[in-house]
Amino acid sequence: MYIERIADEQLAKTGNRQSMYHSLLSLNRHIKEYKGDNTTFSQVDEDYIKGFISYLKTAKNKAIKKNPPLISENTQHKLYNKFCYILSIAEREGVVANNPANKISVADKPKAKEGKREYLTVTELKQLINTDCKHPQLKAVYLFCSLTGLRYSDAKKLRWEDFRKDNSGATELLFRMKKTQGQMYLQVSTEALKWLPDREDSLDEDLVYALPRNDHANEILRQWVKDAKIKNR
Repeated sequence: MYIERIADEQLAKTGNRQSMYHSLLSLNRHIKEYKGDNTTFSQVDEDYIKGFISYLKTAKNKAIKKNPPLISENTQHKLYNKFCYILSIAEREGVVANNPANKISVADKPKAKEGKREYLTVTELKQLINTDCKHPQLKAVYLFCSLTGLRYSDAKKLRWEDFRKDNSGATELLFRMKKTQGQMYLQVSTEALKWLPDREDSLDEDLVYALPRNDHANEILRQWVKDAKIKNR
């Protein structure tokens, strides 16, 4: 299928199975759920896309096996954008004459929902530190974010080359924020540094954390928080 080909090309470019590659395979699964395995570009018109938008509102997160919930508004937004991305490539490659997604009004497009950031109390943070997590690196990155104020989406992209020592010998982090695209330096506390994994023989350009895909990560985090007996999170 066309989407799988583009996904494989992205994987060959980046070697990263957690970002665009995974997102495109997820899109491919939802397209099959929506209209079956044999969708052709000749079928994809304005009505098809509007129907896909309606389908996303009732689609379930199959990564959660027991009582899967509906996918979030943000996931709907991301999947729709990936669909538009595929259609734009198809137009550029001459597979379709015109991109039908250009006919979709802003009002009809899935919208991203800005999440409300919640902060842990010192007591809750200690409870999490003292509670085992199914995925140790996910625990580490969550605590690193809690101690530095980084967003998870930014921490996922951290590479070893992003860390350096300042003139006083303290560790600081240079990173580009995903949401604002701005660059900033952040001094990293000794406590936060404890939650970086051992570098061993990692290269400067290697990712710091090896993390599961987002939907699976959320499932693991919910269970970890539950095990720590933290409520209303």
